[in-house]
Amino acid sequence: MTESQLAIPPIPFWGEIASALTAMFWAISVLLFSRYGRNIPAVTLNLYKNSLAFVFLIIVAFILQPPITWTWLDLFILGLSGVIGISLGDTAFFEALNRLGAQITASSQSIGPPLTAFIAFLVLDETLLPQEWLGMMLTVIGVFLVLRFSHQQEKNIDQTLNQRTFRIGLVMALIASLCQAIAIIVIRSTMQDIDVVTGTLTRLAPAILVLYASALLRRGTLHFGDVVVGSRAFIMVTIAAFVGTFLCLLLMSSGAKYAKAGVSTAIMSTYPVWVIVLSFVIYRERTRTPVIGATLLAITGIAVMVL
Repeated sequence: MTESQLAIPPIPFWGEIASALTAMFWAISVLLFSRYGRNIPAVTLNLYKNSLAFVFLIIVAFILQPPITWTWLDLFILGLSGVIGISLGDTAFFEALNRLGAQITASSQSIGPPLTAFIAFLVLDETLLPQEWLGMMLTVIGVFLVLRFSHQQEKNIDQTLNQRTFRIGLVMALIASLCQAIAIIVIRSTMQDIDVVTGTLTRLAPAILVLYASALLRRGTLHFGDVVVGSRAFIMVTIAAFVGTFLCLLLMSSGAKYAKAGVSTAIMSTYPVWVIVLSFVIYRERTRTPVIGATLLAITGIAVMVL
């Protein structure tokens, strides 16, 4: 992909800024989901947050009335990327989470940025500058160390996993990383001439249809009654869905559209760092010195990539 084919960002470094905001907002939603959504089945929660995001996107599209510039081929490719990234990728991530736990699953996602950069090089002929490679690796290492140090007290976690469960979980985690990489690259290559709101809607609609069909086939009903309307949990889960799905999908599309694939993925992968920072700010959870050092390393990596 040549420079002349790339869309001009509305403000300098908007792709990198949007990627950082994606990580931060996703961290907020993770904190809210983990606190208020633990009694809601994962399938119901996934359907609810994506359906709510779709409604908000329809409202925004109705107000802004963005231009429709995609071709039927673009429509098919973006829809397929939504099914791969949102339906298949999220499902694989939750399956890995159930089998491996948060620490191993999150650590395994560190393969995402270099994997995305490699595929982008093969497919888009997109290359990273030496300083961008350096920044990406510093960020990945920083995130990995944050996860390692923050969960060091759970050293016996592997003892609870049998080999079959571990292998299946690891395969699911790798599938999740691959699906995310494919989604980022499709957005990067296809949405250069397509409005972010329109492109995001195009990705989300078929993904929701697949999720609904899958839920009905597996469970026979959607069980939306598990999300008790009017309760505090309902309000907080709705806020989490607005921030973590609606806003994050728009920001992720902007990040992938205006920043290099490997760079945007590396910045988005810093969400565990934001979880720890926000946990300290909101809940006053104490943070160990090695975690602070690893957090600074990840932030330094972002600075190197951007500057």
